[in-house]
Amino acid sequence: MPQCKGINADLSRCQRRVSDGYWCQNHGPGSRYISESTRVDVFEAGGGRCFYCNKQIVFQNRSSGRGVWEPDHLQPYSQGGGNDANNLVSACYDCNRSRSDMGVREFGDGERRCQGFLANGKRCKFSVAPGNYKYCMHHA
Repeated sequence: MPQCKGINADLSRCQRRVSDGYWCQNHGPGSRYISESTRVDVFEAGGGRCFYCNKQIVFQNRSSGRGVWEPDHLQPYSQGGGNDANNLVSACYDCNRSRSDMGVREFGDGERRCQGFLANGKRCKFSVAPGNYKYCMHHA
């Protein structure tokens, strides 16, 4: 039987076994489904650009072709990250697949982007402030 992929409060990996799916009863529903309304919110918050490389992406081309995009988890799903809009960013296909389950800081060559939102509802594109893990100097 596979092991649950959940993370405990002490940041240790859950040791429970699961008969099907990825999660035990304590760590969530085990669904990777992201609703269409959440996808729209994530895409609009990203301003039609990849969170990592700033490449222009198009919402309609979500599955194939030029400008392909995917919702990407800031905290990887495999490490307990949820499917809510606050944990998702719009990413081009190449960046999302290259990042895999790396942390945002590891993927960005040590540079981490702010996780805050601007007044217009779009994601902030600044780097985090020195000594801060999540936010730039405007959102700290």
